[in-house]
Amino acid sequence: SDPLLTDSDVGPDRFAVTATFSEPMNALPAPTIAFSPTVAGSLTLSRGGWTDATHYVATYNVLDAQVSVPSVEITVADAQDLLGNESKGMNLV
Repeated sequence: SDPLLTDSDVGPDRFAVTATFSEPMNALPAPTIAFSPTVAGSLTLSRGGWTDATHYVATYNVLDAQVSVPSVEITVADAQDLLGNESKGMNLV
């Protein structure tokens, strides 16, 4: 998705995070995606799912919270490979 969200991005399903894993993953549990600082007033999860065995996409509704956040770190954690090994958290900025 667009790395810079502005007023023109407000609306349903306007921001997505794609997590790419280096090996096939179990469908459950779904990865946990977290934002720091929190963006709960600006993004609400619309849906999430696996597009294939190594790509998970979370799609968010974008709300106008009247805030400016210069940098947001995205953490993806809690996914499991086919052997049940939990992925180490990955951070994106």
